[in-house]
Amino acid sequence: MFLGVSAYMTLRGLFGQFRVSALQPVAVNFEAHGIKGQDLPSLLAGTGIDMNTLRIAIAAIVTAGLLVFVFKDREFRASFDFVLGGVVVGLVVAAGWYVTAHIGYQENPATLEMTFFGSC
Repeated sequence: MFLGVSAYMTLRGLFGQFRVSALQPVAVNFEAHGIKGQDLPSLLAGTGIDMNTLRIAIAAIVTAGLLVFVFKDREFRASFDFVLGGVVVGLVVAAGWYVTAHIGYQENPATLEMTFFGSC
């Protein structure tokens, strides 16, 4: 609850105007340097590798690293409940991201006005 309230305060509430006025003007603009996005595949696109290949490779590397980190603990590996709980929580988080991306609102950085961007 407190995390949600503080996030809302940062986006639209008490700190919203400060964020737009002071922080956004000094943010790094990658488009000025010829980079189309701020994701890792966009940053590595200059290597000549296809963007879809980069996306899949980076996702696989991050996933493998997280799985190694999680499953190196013997107690975690031995408990089916821990593994099942982790899978369920991960799926719920991914479903939440999907739902909020398709049925949600987006803030216009210039006006701080909420704009509906859901697609049907």
